[in-house]
Amino acid sequence: MGKIVRVACAACKREWQCMTGCGLSHALLENVVQEFPAQIEKKVMEETAEDFPVFEFGYCISICGGCGSIVSVPVVKLEESHAEYVGPCPVCQGAVTLIADISEAACPACGEKTLIAEETGRWD
Repeated sequence: MGKIVRVACAACKREWQCMTGCGLSHALLENVVQEFPAQIEKKVMEETAEDFPVFEFGYCISICGGCGSIVSVPVVKLEESHAEYVGPCPVCQGAVTLIADISEAACPACGEKTLIAEETGRWD
């Protein structure tokens, strides 16, 4: 079950809502690849065509380099090849940077390292 997370900046008070984790439908790779653009879907399916795919999937919080939003993006890691595929920003289709530690990330609106994350709900 996934989490709904409110990301907020203590300095400028800007807020974003993000979905993290995964739902029950993401247990199958065929469902997971539908969350990505066609070119990533094709690469993942080609890479796993011969094998029984072992993968890890979830939506992760990221910062978009294009529009400056904090967004959730799909991320799939393939166990066999150690390949990782990250989806684009859902707002502008730009490249994103995954946030590993929210307390270390700078707010895209003001530049301060005062972001906090709070779970506000669950989704499936």
